[in-house]
Amino acid sequence: MLAFLILHWLNSLVWLSFFLMSKDMELFCDESVLKVCMKTQKTYVNPLLLLAIGKRILRGTSLAFDKGNVKGRIKNVLNYRKPKFWVIAVTLVAIVVLVVALVTNLITTKSGDDPLVSQFLKNKTEYVGNNSKVGGIIFLLTFPKNIDYDYFELSTDSEPFAITVNLQTDTETRNFYSDEANQQQFEVNAIIMFALIGNVEYINFNLNDGLTSYNMQYTREWANDQYGKDVRDFAISEEEFSKLIKGTSYNGKYRD
Repeated sequence: MLAFLILHWLNSLVWLSFFLMSKDMELFCDESVLKVCMKTQKTYVNPLLLLAIGKRILRGTSLAFDKGNVKGRIKNVLNYRKPKFWVIAVTLVAIVVLVVALVTNLITTKSGDDPLVSQFLKNKTEYVGNNSKVGGIIFLLTFPKNIDYDYFELSTDSEPFAITVNLQTDTETRNFYSDEANQQQFEVNAIIMFALIGNVEYINFNLNDGLTSYNMQYTREWANDQYGKDVRDFAISEEEFSKLIKGTSYNGKYRD
């Protein structure tokens, strides 16, 4: 604790914690002596008073005696009562129950239970036309550096239904992602969207540098081929969707 205090010398909260800890240690020591030595409270109070007024005690020393807390220590000693057995028993039972509850909760918590997975699934929808849900999914997606989300368009007049995500970037970045070998992040985002939006068949990412644009298009058939099954199956639970996120090495971060 002293080392921590030195490192955070100017932190008032650390000093307050140190002060309260010191008081608790003194009170605990007093109670421990009364338990072990079976002294009466009045017998034990006398040495505290002598130390407080500065008188020497035969064969006694106090290397860390806090005179400022003598009143509190004396009141605590005089009010001390040995805990009854039933109080100790109830306290131990309560501690055991709390520990078991915490451990059980830790064990039953699924590895996929995290804010990002939860937020994605909250926006799951069966329909492309659900603007708020589709927008919520797109907002949670992560796009490469130097690429900013602009707006999205929905094609819902007739099947096949489609979503176009319009992105702003610079010419150099647009040219870099025009190469299919560099489009992994967009593929991941498309798979996530296909998993969460039930009736979408085409997803487009449109990169625009202000002069020209480059369009990347993905189909549901392509997404299903990546996993050998309907990717919508991943969206049935947080645990399954977490597997999809991990399987795509998704590096998205939860955004407030």
